Amino acid sequence: MKVNAPAKRPPAWVPAVQLKPLLSVGHLTNADLGLLKWRMKSSENSEKTGHSIRGSASLEDPPRKDPFPSRYLTFKKFAFPLFLVFLFLVAGKISVANSTQTPIENSLQQVAPKSKEISVDDAVRIALSQNTSILSLRSTWKAKTFLEETAIAPSDPIIEFLYGEGNQGANTPYGSGTGWSIFQNMLFPGKSWIDKSISKSQASLLHEDYIEKRRNLINQTEKACYTLLLDQERLRENRRLIDWLKRVQEITRIRVVANKAPLLDYLSAKNAVKQAILRRITYNLQFLSDKRQLDTLLNIPLKTVIQIRLPEVPQKPPVHFLPTKDLDLSLDKKRPDVKKLQGSIELGIQQLSRAEMDYLPDFQLQGAEGDIGCYGFSNTNCYSLGVSFNFPIFFSIKQQKKIESLKQTISAKKWLLRWQKSLAVTESLNSQTKTIVAFKTFEINDQEILPDAELAFTLALGAYENQKISFLYLITTLNNFHQSRYNRFKSLINYYNALSDQEAVTASSRFLDD
Repeated sequence: MKVNAPAKRPPAWVPAVQLKPLLSVGHLTNADLGLLKWRMKSSENSEKTGHSIRGSASLEDPPRKDPFPSRYLTFKKFAFPLFLVFLFLVAGKISVANSTQTPIENSLQQVAPKSKEISVDDAVRIALSQNTSILSLRSTWKAKTFLEETAIAPSDPIIEFLYGEGNQGANTPYGSGTGWSIFQNMLFPGKSWIDKSISKSQASLLHEDYIEKRRNLINQTEKACYTLLLDQERLRENRRLIDWLKRVQEITRIRVVANKAPLLDYLSAKNAVKQAILRRITYNLQFLSDKRQLDTLLNIPLKTVIQIRLPEVPQKPPVHFLPTKDLDLSLDKKRPDVKKLQGSIELGIQQLSRAEMDYLPDFQLQGAEGDIGCYGFSNTNCYSLGVSFNFPIFFSIKQQKKIESLKQTISAKKWLLRWQKSLAVTESLNSQTKTIVAFKTFEINDQEILPDAELAFTLALGAYENQKISFLYLITTLNNFHQSRYNRFKSLINYYNALSDQEAVTASSRFLDD
């Protein structure tokens, strides 16, 4: 027995046996509403007659014929040659692209020659070798080291040559004469060695600035990589969520057609899909922004395609609490900001010693030879040797205030050093605590929350298909499952960020030393 056809058939492009999936992201069209109403009316007729829609053979549409068979045969005739031409053009474009790679891209291929997938450690190495700010500080430090020996170099000697002639009276000419003189300025012994120590201390401070910049760059690069990994995972989870929402939308559509769910549930499911797609646009923009930040740190072109390899999931946190005394000693030797303050105090002491030595007189050695200074006797060689001193009788006016200022500066830096060391110990202990808390959070998300959320969603989906729970409860469990997956990965990234911060605070990164 056949079911009577409805008075108003749907469009010809709508098959009667297989339902058309309404998965578009636009608004519900009039055709979709007509389809749903017709399905609901057909379902009511099938319930009255005792037959199902899927078993109705009279509703089948006749197969459509191709209105352009000759065009199809013509395209089929030339399809294979066109395909070969396309492959040839693509191969040529790829070869040209490979031959015009930049040196930076070649370095990336040396790290990961096949897929340009690099690890976080590889990204740190690239940043330390190519970041312009770190290269600038390194060059500044190296330039200062070349000036250490110049402090003990003596001043250049002064050589003087004189020629003179004259007369002793009206009829007694004075013979011409020449003379040579040499002068050498000398600092008081010890001053030049203190100047060398000052120059060396200044170079050491520049080196600590360079190490401090390396520490910050390592931390920034690692966290930028982890942020990019989190963005990638958020996009993957969004794609999974869209797939699950589309499945829920299809189930809801079937239930609406069978008159077992209100049309509002279908519209809500369709709206949830559109909202997820809209969020994906925001996630893509955030990914591009974070990618540019990483490219800037690595000093690579913004269009360079790289992927960060996810580190292995940790089994336990490699954190060991140190006693405060041992931690204090460790920070004195490793923290560049603490070492910089220590070096600054040492530099101040050296500058104070140098200022106090200014009351010691400098001197000048001189020697002369020739007949121009032989007291009127021509053609007679004379020799002279001498030394001259400067007496700092105005020392108290010029240097005393400077010495007092240096003493106060040293005292202030000592207080600042004590504060910085205390702050460093506190930061180190807090970073260890944050690392352990981050690992525990990851464990709970990975072993407890996510399995429960996955089980709840699986049961809810089956119950919804069997018409035992509402649409709202299914969407709630789906969103909870999606958020649990994302929270699990985010807690893992937070753990790696905490490890990176701990290495930065304790100055224990293996990349810190140059």
